[in-house]
Amino acid sequence: MENNQKYFFLTRLLDDERKMTDDCQIEVSEYINVVLELVKAKRKLKEWDESLQYIDKILDLDNKNAEVWNLKGIVCSEIKREEVAEEAFQKALEITNDNYSTLVNLGIVQRRLKKWEESERSFNKAIALDSENYIAWNEKGMLFCEQKRWDSALGCFALAEKGSRSNKTINAIQWSALGYVLKWKNKLNDSLVCYKQAVEKDPQKPQYYNSLGEIELRLHKFDESKSSFKKAIQLDPNYAPAWNGLGNIYENLNDLDHALKSYEESLRLDPENEMYKEDVLIVKEHLNAGKRS
Repeated sequence: MENNQKYFFLTRLLDDERKMTDDCQIEVSEYINVVLELVKAKRKLKEWDESLQYIDKILDLDNKNAEVWNLKGIVCSEIKREEVAEEAFQKALEITNDNYSTLVNLGIVQRRLKKWEESERSFNKAIALDSENYIAWNEKGMLFCEQKRWDSALGCFALAEKGSRSNKTINAIQWSALGYVLKWKNKLNDSLVCYKQAVEKDPQKPQYYNSLGEIELRLHKFDESKSSFKKAIQLDPNYAPAWNGLGNIYENLNDLDHALKSYEESLRLDPENEMYKEDVLIVKEHLNAGKRS
């Protein structure tokens, strides 16, 4: 049967649950493979509910398919349905308990749910399977960051770095994470070095330029900081933190008109952010006070 015919019959089956006629039946395994292709296409289109509907149809046929349970967890994680994602990853691990990527995915979801002990346990199981793979070490380091266990986080990032030197993008993640830890330990010059490395390794991430700008601002390197925030905005004009950082620079330089414009843009992009609201209010008060005097 041609692929387009398969897609037609498979989609119809999923829509109305009718059985295919004898002349267009295919093997269950082939059915599952084609539906997985449909799910992949739906994910690219961000059609999440249909993706999950198709996944559940597969699980109705084969609920012992660890790959599909893992895929359900990934989709649910992408749309912030963390509890459902956790359950799906756990189902996958009941079927095959030695899958590295599923353990890492489970640990990430548990970290988001603030289930610290369960998250650390999942990462440790993944590391026991492959201690040289950087991913679990990096995610475990991020867990320790959220717990403010800075020294433990540094140790994890150092081990992650050993396994990621050939991958420039992942290497940038390590440098950025290390910069984050050092910032919280108030080692700003060391943090600056790390964020510069992150930018060098992956110059297309506005988050890295924004983090670099924040450290440069705290070190009173205003010109460098302004350039970093502007670069972040150039990469993503809708990145609210960079607009707010640029406002901080202008406020420090007593350029209140430009500060207000930048703060207002950050608030437009993130209207529920209380800090952004306060920044706009404070600058407006300063401008009004100047006019009165």
